[in-house]
Amino acid sequence: MDKIFTMVLFGLLKKNAAEVVNKDPLDIKASSPVPPELYGYETDFLAAFAEKATAPRKKLLQAMMVNLIKSVGEKMKGFSRKETLAFYEDIMRRAWTQVETAGTPEVKAQVYEEVMDWTMLDKKYEDRTQNVFSG
Repeated sequence: MDKIFTMVLFGLLKKNAAEVVNKDPLDIKASSPVPPELYGYETDFLAAFAEKATAPRKKLLQAMMVNLIKSVGEKMKGFSRKETLAFYEDIMRRAWTQVETAGTPEVKAQVYEEVMDWTMLDKKYEDRTQNVFSG
């Protein structure tokens, strides 16, 4: 679940819909005004972080996750799970290839930032990120 929350947060940051106020413990603030093109799960995420008390925030995040799972399940009706996974794994592989083949460290970092939401799908995301930038 942490990876999904991280992906939601990165999506919100890319859309300039939120800013990180504090990293540890995580505290985010919604932009004002909130961009109208946000998905329901993104507005739910922002609403959860507007709640400062831990227990209610946790409950709101759980509800967000349940709603997200239901929404994805509905949207997946009639589609092949296997083919869908293969489709997104291919996008992830191509994103890593773009990062790995970028010429200079600066270009590599720029490409990485552009495709980060796809590379994060990788189960070995952290290790692979470290390897790409250290070697």
